[in-house]
Amino acid sequence: MTELSLPVLVHIAAGAVGLLSGASALAVRKGKAVHRAAGTLFLISMSIMGSTGAIIAALEPDRLSLLAGILAVYLVTTSWVTVRRADGMIDAFETWAFCVAFAVSVSAMFLASVAAAGGEGGLDGNAPEPFVVFGSIAGLAALLDIVVINRGRIAGVHRIARHLWRMCAALAIAASAFFLGQPDYFPESVRGTWVVFTPPLAALGLMVFWLLRVWFTKTFKT
Repeated sequence: MTELSLPVLVHIAAGAVGLLSGASALAVRKGKAVHRAAGTLFLISMSIMGSTGAIIAALEPDRLSLLAGILAVYLVTTSWVTVRRADGMIDAFETWAFCVAFAVSVSAMFLASVAAAGGEGGLDGNAPEPFVVFGSIAGLAALLDIVVINRGRIAGVHRIARHLWRMCAALAIAASAFFLGQPDYFPESVRGTWVVFTPPLAALGLMVFWLLRVWFTKTFKT
C-alpha cells in the first residue's frame, strides 16, 4: 500500500469528520445546542479538508480538486457566518465572498472548455462536466451574493435558506469526493452502482426537503 503523507492523512481525517458532523447536523433538531455544535465541527473539518485538498491539488496539479476545495471552504464559511450574525446584518464579508465565488465560477467554466478541447484525456484526467457542475454551483452562489449585497441585508427565511443550501451543497461535495472520487477504496462490485451514488444524492435530497420546509411551512417563519 502506498504510504500516505501527513497532508493527505489530515485531508482524509477532516473529510471523515466532515461527513459525520454534517450528517449529524442534518439529523438533529435545528437550532439546539447539538445542532450548533455539529455545525461548528462541520465548519472546522470542512475548512481543513477543503484547504488541504486545494493545496495538494495545486501541487499535483489537479485543477478540478483545487476548485472543489476552494468552493467547499467558501460554502461552509458563508453559511456559518450567515447564522452567526444577528438577523438582517451583512458587511464587507459578503463582497469578498462574492469575489471568491465569481472567480471560482469563471475559472471552472474556462477550464471546462480546456478539458473539452483536450479530447478523451480532458484536463488533468478530468472530463469537462465536473468543471461545469462546480462552476454552476459557484455561479449560483455568486448571483445570490449579489442579491444580498444589493438588498443590504438578509433576514428571516432567506437567511435560513442561505445557511441551509450552502451547508448541504458542501456536504454533497464532500460525499462525492469520497464515494465517487475514490473508487479504489471500494470493492469492484459496488463501483459505479447505487451504493456510491446514494450518499451525495441523499445530501441533495435532504437539502431539497429542508428548503421546501423552510419556504412552505410555518416552522421557520418566526
